[in-house]
Amino acid sequence: MYSLTQQLIRLGADKNLKPVIKYLWMRYLEKLEIFDLKYDAPPKLPVVNCKRDADILYEVPKKKRKRKSPLSDAGSTTFDKVSLTRERSKKRILYQRALAEAHYESFSQKSVQEDNTLHSETLGSLKSSSEKSAKQGGPKSFNRYSIKELRKKMSKGHCRRHKFDKSQMMKCHKLTYKNCSREYYEGVYFLSPIKMYCILYLGLLINRDKIQLGDLFRFMKEGHINFNNYTELLPEDYSNKFINIRNNNKNSLFSSSLFRTTTAKMAKFLNVVRYIKVINILDLCQRFCKEMNLPGEILASVENLISKTNPKLTFTNKDTIIPNYEGRAMSMIIFTLKLLFGLDGETELELSKYAQLVNSVETDKPQMFDIVKWMTHISYRDLVMSEHHFPTSYSKDPNEINSDLFLQYITSKNITPDKTIKFTKEMNSYKELLLKLQEFGDNSDTSLEFQPSSMPFSEYTNILSNTIKYDTENILKQNFQEHSLDFLLRPNRYLHLVSKTVKVKHGGANDNWVIENIKSYRSEMLSTRPDHNLIPIQIIEKGSEQGLNKTCLKQDLPNIKHDPQRIQKNYEECRQHIFHNNSLYLEKISGKVQFNKNNAVRISPTYNNHFNPYERYWLHLQMNVNYLNRKINEEFFNKHPAAFKLVFKECVRIIEQTFEELLYDYQFCELFLVYGASYKDKHDKSGEKKLLDISLQHYIAQAKAYW
Repeated sequence: MYSLTQQLIRLGADKNLKPVIKYLWMRYLEKLEIFDLKYDAPPKLPVVNCKRDADILYEVPKKKRKRKSPLSDAGSTTFDKVSLTRERSKKRILYQRALAEAHYESFSQKSVQEDNTLHSETLGSLKSSSEKSAKQGGPKSFNRYSIKELRKKMSKGHCRRHKFDKSQMMKCHKLTYKNCSREYYEGVYFLSPIKMYCILYLGLLINRDKIQLGDLFRFMKEGHINFNNYTELLPEDYSNKFINIRNNNKNSLFSSSLFRTTTAKMAKFLNVVRYIKVINILDLCQRFCKEMNLPGEILASVENLISKTNPKLTFTNKDTIIPNYEGRAMSMIIFTLKLLFGLDGETELELSKYAQLVNSVETDKPQMFDIVKWMTHISYRDLVMSEHHFPTSYSKDPNEINSDLFLQYITSKNITPDKTIKFTKEMNSYKELLLKLQEFGDNSDTSLEFQPSSMPFSEYTNILSNTIKYDTENILKQNFQEHSLDFLLRPNRYLHLVSKTVKVKHGGANDNWVIENIKSYRSEMLSTRPDHNLIPIQIIEKGSEQGLNKTCLKQDLPNIKHDPQRIQKNYEECRQHIFHNNSLYLEKISGKVQFNKNNAVRISPTYNNHFNPYERYWLHLQMNVNYLNRKINEEFFNKHPAAFKLVFKECVRIIEQTFEELLYDYQFCELFLVYGASYKDKHDKSGEKKLLDISLQHYIAQAKAYW
């Protein structure tokens, strides 16, 4: 734990993290009764993974493997010769052992007569009284949580017999994960690697450090923090016995929701819930916007939303999971991009054309933000990173490993495999490959070095843009942070630059509406059950036998949903007063925009319609995605427009979460910002929004509680 804390500090964590982690770690070990500060006592065992600890603590001798007897067809003569040879070898071993013990006893008696120094003490004399008593034949000692778990499976007397079974010869109750209750093996009542990293994350939360959970996962993937291989943390005379390559098996990595749930249990177990502080969401949004290379006005819009909605994100003893701070910050960014640019497959293309026309006019204003160029930029840098950065390449496709990137990776970690080195169980399959490469010599390119960073793609692409030669259009070098959104936020004067007869549409460019009921876990499960598939039938007149002999085939039900075009028309008619007020406000703030009159104005006849996607926001919801399987979630996600999926995947990569984890937080965030949040002035006494959909009311209430 000390070495892992030191690694975090070297990666940028505050130095005050060390005493916090030390207290949490010692407190956890004391709660598990591994040691006690008040009196000397041997460590107490957990239910699972206790055999090796019990063997060491109680000095249980190892079982000798029984050799198979010779085959019967070998003859009695061969059997006699083999048995005679074995007896002679046993006598020789016993004689040598007795001789060595005699020499040791004579030497120890001479040492006792000399001065009583540390060197004259034997290993037995250095042991504490509790350790001696533990090895003198007493029963195994389990901690209180293990005893509680054992009493669920067996009686008190039977539990006592298991305590005396140090060699675990009893087969009636196997002390494994499968035989334990879910509360125990999903809890924090026994020591495991995930508990160590949960304590690290808990210390970061208490210290309110800038390193977040996504950073912790990324540092593990990139090999900056030891995970699954801890030989580097052992003494120097031992660490060179095993090759230090992390196991990149994706199933061995933690998931964000499970990790935050375990951390919440750990905080309650250690009674430190009141010390967990709320993370500054504004700082996270600022860092994420820089990593995504977004304009500063996007960040300003996100900050404006946060100031008006005031997300709580507090953690109390009633909560079962640590709030998803990174997911909430990223959800606000996605919502802002969707609000301004639509991300519906058509609106962003029209607004990109609008930005290009404004940029073609020579004015004294900065460059306008072209969202299509930005999406091209993030797609291209993701492709370039997967070709030059081994952790990125492996996370995208773990089935196809780029050998050149793998060699660069192990070379950057100062790994020099040779014939005398040992391999861990996970990396044993790489042994033959690495030794062959060692014979041919190392010709890998080590010029690219990727240092640990909180904004990896933003910094790594700066390195790659100066080294790769095929980026002829300088896509990687594009910087969108200084670009402006003035052409969207104050559009009137800019629209006169590009068109004389422009028509403003109150909504996005995509009018291909589909009206659906909100999907949920219950609706998806009912739709997959065969007994809930409705079969339409036809009612015939009494006495008529026509059609009775025909087979009743399953047909599609008639479309009973509302007409999207009719709903769209009603929506525009009912909100004319709101559109009028918005137009007046835009005219007011657009009057402050001034241009340099010396520049020529170029009128373009191609841009005749301007779109305001924030006046008609689209939703595509499937609630309770955390209960659905991956196949259903993938089918739901693939129905989204390509622009939305591209932005969403980039956000998932940055915070090191799965699609389901971010989608769960984003949909509640979206529901609250659209229906639950109040953007009114204090003097506005108008009533709340009235919703007819009961299921929508239910999920909005959940979103308010989640906020």
